[in-house]
Amino acid sequence: MTRAESSQTLLEKSLTEALNRLSELWVEEYQEIEAVLAAINQADSPLKIVPSFASDKKAMLAVLKEACTGSRLRESTYQTVVDSFSNFGELWLNRDKPRDYQ
Repeated sequence: MTRAESSQTLLEKSLTEALNRLSELWVEEYQEIEAVLAAINQADSPLKIVPSFASDKKAMLAVLKEACTGSRLRESTYQTVVDSFSNFGELWLNRDKPRDYQ
């Protein structure tokens, strides 16, 4: 293994660890928010707040299209990718796993 390959492998490992940790932190944050909102929703109030996690698929689709401009990918391919992953971190972490995007 060359020095450049070793360096790239180390960087990919660091990125993978960071993305996994970030995902864990997002889940923890969501769970805390969900607990607070549950307390608010139990109060005798007409206000009810329903939390959602990683649900802005339209924004993800727009960013994906922008990033892949000129790639000649079909709209259905973009949509399948967006439907298959909750965020770009998950997409990157699973980049080597085969999927059926037909």
